[in-house]
Amino acid sequence: MRTILSISLVLLGTAPAFSSGLPDRPYIYTVGNAEMSVDPDRAVIEVSLKDTNLEQAKAKAKVATSAKRVFDVLKAIQVPQTDVSSHDVSVRPESEWTDRNRVFKGYEVTQQLRIEVKQIDKYAELVNRLIDTGVAEMRVVEVFSSKREEIERELTTQAINDAKRRATDIAVASGAQIQSVYAVSPIPFGTLQDEFLGRRGFSEAPAAAGGGAPPLELQIGLPKVHIRKSMNVIFTIEKKP
Repeated sequence: MRTILSISLVLLGTAPAFSSGLPDRPYIYTVGNAEMSVDPDRAVIEVSLKDTNLEQAKAKAKVATSAKRVFDVLKAIQVPQTDVSSHDVSVRPESEWTDRNRVFKGYEVTQQLRIEVKQIDKYAELVNRLIDTGVAEMRVVEVFSSKREEIERELTTQAINDAKRRATDIAVASGAQIQSVYAVSPIPFGTLQDEFLGRRGFSEAPAAAGGGAPPLELQIGLPKVHIRKSMNVIFTIEKKP
């Protein structure tokens, strides 16, 4: 687990009157971030079945045979059909250029299977057996943790504590001390950012999301579930006595 501070905006004078939502006394605005990576306990993988043939019916039959092999594997390791989506099918003509001539190569038939893996302990076996069926491509598209809400609550507390530590260091260095928490929000205080940073605002680069993992090939394993919380905190300050 790592805790990261993005940027702290320090305002040691009396706040201007441009926004009634801001303190009318000196304050410090800090942003604290906390993050954690955990092993997933549920995943979604996508399997591609493809074949190209001059006869569309033959390409379709080959893909259907591959799909049956995949469903046989899923049945063998007790993945219910309700956890499989197989509605995405496409057919397109394939050709290539040879000596400035376009040569028809056949029809490419593709079927996408989306499989939800709820028993992570069977994931490695599933991948090995799917590879043996001759699937064209397989990739992880989503990973989940059933403990996400619990972890997010813990990270929220850590992010606020991080913001407080940073604000305290800044206040001490400025000859002041923290008086109280004025506001806490997971969403940036837009007005403050707009007025002091010219609409561009500030924030740490967001964590990479969604897009899925590259094709598995022969690597058997799942990416971690990355959970991150960012908290924006305004602290009022006062001069040290």
